[in-house]
Amino acid sequence: MEIIKKLFFTIAVTCLPFLTTIGFAEDKPVLYQSLTVSQLADALGWKETGENRCGGYYLEPAISTNENQAHPDAIEMISNQFLYSFNGTSESQGKITIRRFGQEITANKAYLYRDPITGKLNSGSIDLIGNVQLREPNTLILADRGQFNFQTKAPSLLDVVYRTAIYSETSKTRIHTTPELIKSEHKIYQLSAWGQAGTFNQDRPKVFMLNNASYSTCPPARSVWKVKASHIELNKETGRGSATHAKLLIHDIPVFYTPYLNFPIDSRRQTGFLWPKFGTSGKTGPYFNAPYYWNMAPNYDMTITPSVMAKRGLQVTDLFRYLTPESLGHIQVAVVPYDRTFAAYQKASSTNQDFTSSTDTYTQAELRRLLNAGTARGSITWKDSSRFNEHWFSNIDYNFVSDDYYSRDLISNINEVTENQLLQKAELIYKG
Repeated sequence: MEIIKKLFFTIAVTCLPFLTTIGFAEDKPVLYQSLTVSQLADALGWKETGENRCGGYYLEPAISTNENQAHPDAIEMISNQFLYSFNGTSESQGKITIRRFGQEITANKAYLYRDPITGKLNSGSIDLIGNVQLREPNTLILADRGQFNFQTKAPSLLDVVYRTAIYSETSKTRIHTTPELIKSEHKIYQLSAWGQAGTFNQDRPKVFMLNNASYSTCPPARSVWKVKASHIELNKETGRGSATHAKLLIHDIPVFYTPYLNFPIDSRRQTGFLWPKFGTSGKTGPYFNAPYYWNMAPNYDMTITPSVMAKRGLQVTDLFRYLTPESLGHIQVAVVPYDRTFAAYQKASSTNQDFTSSTDTYTQAELRRLLNAGTARGSITWKDSSRFNEHWFSNIDYNFVSDDYYSRDLISNINEVTENQLLQKAELIYKG
C-alpha cells in the first residue's frame, strides 16, 4: 500500500503543470484516419438537428471529478489492473484513466518507465496505447497512441482526430470552465474547428501544432470546405492560425494552393491582409485587389485596398469607419493617379470630327468638360448618423467625383440620384 501511495505522490508532483486531458471506453483499437464521415461525426460528438446556422451541436460528456481533484496539484490515475515495478516498466492491464480538475485522459493501456537505480520516472514520460482520448471543456482530441512528457509538459499524439471551440476573448458566448460545467453533460453551439492529423503536439496551453493535418469549421457530417496542410498551428491565445503548404478544398476538390497561410480562428479584429479579390470586367480589364485591414482602435478602423487594373492602371481605396457614443459613419476615398483608358478617350475625342466640327452648343460644352478633366481621378463618400440627445439627430450623405465620367468608368459606392446627379444631403432632425 505504501508503494502505491508513493507512485501516486510521484505522479502528482511530476505532473504539476499537466496541460491536457483524455478518455475512451472501447478496448478495440480505432484507426481514426480510416473512419467514414458519419463515424467521424459520431466520434466527435456531433448531433445533427437542423437548428442554428451550423445545423446542429456537439454534445460534450461530463468529466468525472472529486473533491481531491479540486487542488491544482492533484492527479488521479485509475486502472482496472496495474502491474507495478519499482525498478523497471510499470504497465496497466486494461483501460487507464488519468484525471485532473477539468481534464481527463483515457487509453486502453499505459506504460511508465523507471530508472532501475533511482526508481524515478525515466524521462518523465508515460506512453498511452490504443483509443487515446484527450478531453477538456470544449476540446476533444482522439488518437491511436501517444506520449506525455511530464518534464517538458508536452503531449504528443499519433493518428489524430480533433475538435476545439474557437471564440473571441471578448465574445459574449464564451463558455467559462466551472465545476458545474465540467461535471454535467452539455451542448456546444460555439463555432468549432475540427480536422484530422498525422501527429499532434502541444508545447504550451491553447496552442495546437498538427502535422499532415486538415482544418475546417463546417459541420463534420457535411463539410463544404477545408484546408489541408503539411503543418497547422492553432493559437487560441492570439486568435490566429497558420498553415504551410496549404491547399483549400471545396467539396474535396483542390481550388487554391499557397506555401504559407495565416488566418483568424475567432472573431477578434486583427491587422493584416484580407483575402485578395481578382477577376475581369469590360471597364477595367483583368484586375487584382489586395485589401489591408488596420485595426486602429476598438471604435475605429481602416481598410486600404490597392488595386491593379490592366486597362486603367493603379487605384487606391481607403475606407475609414468610426463609432463614438454620439456618431456612426464611414469615409471612403478612391484615387486613380493616372487613368490610361480615360487619357486615350480624351485624345480620341479631341480629334473626332463629329465632336470638334459640331455647332451644337450642348455637344461643345460636353467636349470642353471632357478635355478639361484631369487624368488623375477620384471619389469621396461620407456617411454619418449622429444623435446628440433624445431630441436632436443628424444625417450626412455626401458624394463627390472628380469628373462627369467617373461613375460610368469606375466601380464605386457612389450614391446616385439619377444618372447625372450625385446625392449630397445633410439633415438636422428634431423629435419631440
